[in-house]
Amino acid sequence: MPILYLIYDFFLLLFMLAWLPFLLIALSRSVKYKKSLKYRLGIWPESLSAKFNDHDWVWLHAVSVGEVAAVTPLVKTLKERHPNLKLLVSTVTETGNQLAHQCLEGVDEIIYFPLDLMAISQRVINRVNPALFIVAETEIWPNFLRCLARKSIPAVIINGRISAKSFKNYRLAKFFIKRVLADISCFSMQSQLDAERIKALGAKAERVRVVGNLKFDRLPPEVSRADKGILRAALGIKAAAPIFIAGSTHAGEDEIVICAYKELLASHPQLVLIIASRHLERLSDIEAIIKQQGLQSMRKSAVSNKPNRGDVVLVDTIGELAGLYAIADLVFVGGSLAPIGGHNILEPAAYGHPVLYGPHMSNFLGSAGILKAVGAGIEVQGLEQLIVEAEKLLNDKDLRTQLGQAAKTAVEQNRGATKKTLEIIETYLSSKH
Repeated sequence: MPILYLIYDFFLLLFMLAWLPFLLIALSRSVKYKKSLKYRLGIWPESLSAKFNDHDWVWLHAVSVGEVAAVTPLVKTLKERHPNLKLLVSTVTETGNQLAHQCLEGVDEIIYFPLDLMAISQRVINRVNPALFIVAETEIWPNFLRCLARKSIPAVIINGRISAKSFKNYRLAKFFIKRVLADISCFSMQSQLDAERIKALGAKAERVRVVGNLKFDRLPPEVSRADKGILRAALGIKAAAPIFIAGSTHAGEDEIVICAYKELLASHPQLVLIIASRHLERLSDIEAIIKQQGLQSMRKSAVSNKPNRGDVVLVDTIGELAGLYAIADLVFVGGSLAPIGGHNILEPAAYGHPVLYGPHMSNFLGSAGILKAVGAGIEVQGLEQLIVEAEKLLNDKDLRTQLGQAAKTAVEQNRGATKKTLEIIETYLSSKH
């Protein structure tokens, strides 16, 4: 079996060499990548390394924005119940790292996750020597997990899910994946389907639990009527103007949303569109699309207190989308018309909004199914259907209210995963003391 790890290391190294030219370009354009690259190579400041000498640490890995958001309630509860616990959080993406610094109160250190080469994994794990490693949503790193197992450090997957695409890809290398999964102590999965998939890949049945989705437990920021008014005023939006929010959009979706918005303006001339792209580096491209459609755009950080009739507001900051959903009248969540797999539709649902999304929701099938069952999840196939369903909701306030309440109730009824996940984590914490 070690030969498989050598092969994995070899191909990972080849990938890194192929990636090197793009990395050098990124480094030349921005210094922010230099810090993350050092951490990914296992090069840490000596002052940070020294912090791991005297305490048992718990290491929680949340790859990006969605995972960080999902674990926020868990981190808060864990630190409240174990105030002396030392907690290290790692991310892979820059946006995830930023959100972790903003949202994860009480965390002791936040770093970038190391590259999964054996030499780097060994060095970093020996340095931290965590009492427990927790990973959100089934990030499987073979070398890292093997190094943990060699030191008898338990690894726990929380909020685990296996999309249809990932399941298909993993099955191609099941002979290797089964060996990798043997290094994971517990699989805390979102749904029965996720549990069956991980077992089909080789996870031992006695290590698999179904606890639900942590994202149902993330309470939305409380926004009073007065706060909504302040937020509208800060965006230059009139009190009576309806707001259409397109959240977490990807390339290919912005064109559809903007064209739909332009059509909707004919019957709803006060309608304001707010776009929160999944990737902020795409804002210039979105601005060009808006200009091509004969519309004007403003970035949120530069909005003045002027009515935005016919204008599009572009969110250019991290971590604000969830709060903005509070003032929406109409919501579309992206990554779903483009074949990405969808994004978090529970955030707007928790505020009491029905949610429009495309057919590509493979990463959020459970959430989509729950909202669709109560009529609050509305799937659209493309531009024409988006316009039709948006018109229906904008024209009927009672329908919006009815479906929105159904969405909010569905979210509330499916809460509880944080408590069950915490119970699993605490069994491993207690075994260490």
